[in-house]
Amino acid sequence: MSIKKYIDENRNKLDQAEVPSELWESISPKIKALPKNHFPWYWAAAILVLGLSIPLVWKMQIKEKALPQQRQLLPSSFLSLEKNYSQELDSLQNRIPLAEVKNDPDLNWIYNELAALEKINEKYRSDIGKGVPEDELVKVLIDYYEKRLHLLIRIERELKRKEKHHPHENINL
Repeated sequence: MSIKKYIDENRNKLDQAEVPSELWESISPKIKALPKNHFPWYWAAAILVLGLSIPLVWKMQIKEKALPQQRQLLPSSFLSLEKNYSQELDSLQNRIPLAEVKNDPDLNWIYNELAALEKINEKYRSDIGKGVPEDELVKVLIDYYEKRLHLLIRIERELKRKEKHHPHENINL
């Protein structure tokens, strides 16, 4: 007897899929429930924070390593000038309330000029060691310090002028 003939003859019996309930009841307690495989939200947050912080830390380390190398490429005469300018700028900035200047509509443009100068300085500093002629670069960097110094002195003068002209502004005669 061939299989095909047997299947054709017993098709009705074979098509019935009935599971005895006693058999399933004895098997089901023996099967361990699989734990739910949920990915906790805190793992996702940790991976996101890690993924964002690694490139930032990497970039900061590269920038910190580049600064001393860039400074070595500049002449020592400029470095001493830069130190003097930096000290003078720091002392001026400590005397001037820059937050007040930023919020003052009459002096806001000077604050914006300072911010623009800072961006230009960063751009030129990034050019150190990239084939830009050293003497021209030093002239531009010195010019940056002089312009920044002049702007801070101007802010200081304007603030003193405002104090002189407006101390008795609210006095009624």
